[in-house]
Amino acid sequence: DCTFNTSACNSGGGGGSYTPIYQPQAGDLVINEIFPEPDYQKAENEWIEIYNKTDKSIDLTNWSIEDNTNKPKSLTGIVLAPKSFYLLTKGEYFTFSLNNSGDILILKNGETIIDQVVYGDFEDGNLEDNALKPGKSKSIGRNTESKDTNNDKSDFALCSNVTPGAMNEVDKIDWTD
Repeated sequence: DCTFNTSACNSGGGGGSYTPIYQPQAGDLVINEIFPEPDYQKAENEWIEIYNKTDKSIDLTNWSIEDNTNKPKSLTGIVLAPKSFYLLTKGEYFTFSLNNSGDILILKNGETIIDQVVYGDFEDGNLEDNALKPGKSKSIGRNTESKDTNNDKSDFALCSNVTPGAMNEVDKIDWTD
């Protein structure tokens, strides 16, 4: 059961003062865990988890998430609390299907790419740095929630347990195989 704190800012009483919500920079939010191949017999659903790495609340008005279909889905109405996770589920936050064999996910603030992840056999010009394809009822997640080297193969690993809305539990990878 995931509970998310969506309080963002306070408006002052009487004096008309206002504390603006933090304007995020690239890398402040990351795509943290991806669950692309659910077992529908177990009533599972596809989802994408994002993580706010900052100590500030971030309002996702004018933000979007998209895959290789280039049909962005608005994230307006979501406010991420500091150091928190947010689960975007298919049907509620996006309608595109995550491709089981591989895909690209792009998180944007307006037209600015904040984060993107490529997994499996999706051809983005360099298959060598794609994250692993998770498989049925499995997820891939960042090795460390704040780590983003733009090399998805090293940034992501197969999760030993699916952890929606929580810190990732990733398998150790032996790159010498």
